[in-house]
Amino acid sequence: AVCPQCGAVCEDVHQTRERQGIRDLPVADRAVELRVRVSQFSCGPCGHEFTPPIPELAEGTHATERFLSRAAELIRHGDLANAAKFLRTPEKTLHNWYYAWVKRQQQTTPAQPIKQIGIDELSLKKSTVNS
Repeated sequence: AVCPQCGAVCEDVHQTRERQGIRDLPVADRAVELRVRVSQFSCGPCGHEFTPPIPELAEGTHATERFLSRAAELIRHGDLANAAKFLRTPEKTLHNWYYAWVKRQQQTTPAQPIKQIGIDELSLKKSTVNS
């Protein structure tokens, strides 16, 4: 792993922990909870201990990114209560996870550059009247 403080490559595992109860997409009518082993590294050059982020796990939740992506899709096409029921997750929990996910998506999605500027009808009418 790469140390976020000094940028050195670290191979020394300080400790390993297991994160339990991480929600993933259900299989048929069964809810799925994952147990993920996470390593904490110790940086030799600066002494910093850190756990590298796991991109598949949603930050600040006990769910995978694909679980939250699917939940967002269900919420957009229906409502939060039905999505929570379908995903077998408490409604309040899904509410908190969903809005945190939306906020993260807005922060990570870069603004698209303007590729074309349209001409409005009012300016077209002005130019034909003056011609």
